[in-house]
Amino acid sequence: MRIRTRIISAAMLVVVVANIAYAVYFIGKERNDARVQLARTLEHNDKLLKVVVAGPLYDGNVEQLDTTLDSLFSDPDIASIELKEHNGTIRMYRTRTPEAMLGEMITSNVVITRKIDVLGEINTTYSTARIEQRLLQSRNNIIFFSGILILGLSAVIYLVVKGLTGPIDRLTTAAQAMANGNLDQEIGTSGARELSSLGQSFIRMRDAIRAKMADLAAQNAAMRLKDAAIDSSINGIAIANTEGLLIYINASFLRMWGYDDAAQVLGKRAVHFWQEEEKSA
Repeated sequence: MRIRTRIISAAMLVVVVANIAYAVYFIGKERNDARVQLARTLEHNDKLLKVVVAGPLYDGNVEQLDTTLDSLFSDPDIASIELKEHNGTIRMYRTRTPEAMLGEMITSNVVITRKIDVLGEINTTYSTARIEQRLLQSRNNIIFFSGILILGLSAVIYLVVKGLTGPIDRLTTAAQAMANGNLDQEIGTSGARELSSLGQSFIRMRDAIRAKMADLAAQNAAMRLKDAAIDSSINGIAIANTEGLLIYINASFLRMWGYDDAAQVLGKRAVHFWQEEEKSA
């Protein structure tokens, strides 16, 4: 995997994880706040019912009780409400199907009293479906804007990484060319300060290699001239290794000893020829 791909992948992973963490935190906080608000609403409604229902229930004022239930039932979070008279015939209820099958049902029971008399009770069931719908919409909005943010950051990160890795790619190409013996490869020094310094180091290394190769070429040329001089010398010249075996002889040496082929001489001990020379003397 190229370094550019690794950097972009790592950056995108950080962004995605950060957005998921934020979404979890935000949705959790919003859910807790909504539950707290719902609990306050339940408490407020329970207190209100004890006050406004006690009188009409005691008097048997069914019309007033209907109006009160209708007013309370206007709260869309209420799934059902039921009023039952204690030891009486009054029984009223309202019910609706929640807009979505989400969340849970929370039931509240309020006992209606007047002084020490128990007049009846009201059972109210609240649905958290609307809360969950709002949270679902918030989650979708976060995902949508996160997607836009990721796309925007991807473009920015790509441009930044390209600016960083472009010089590296050029230096890599130059290094491969130098390894293949092409010392005429141009080496760019643009980019960040560190990359510019690295490019200049490559240039110095290339120039040093050029100088060294020129020096080696000059030495090889000198060696070839020396070898040519030795080969064409009228004097017999032979070179032996540390073990005394001949490893080089020129043409004059062969003629001097009456040989036609160097293979007949190379590998023999040099002392052999000096002994022969002494015998001849």
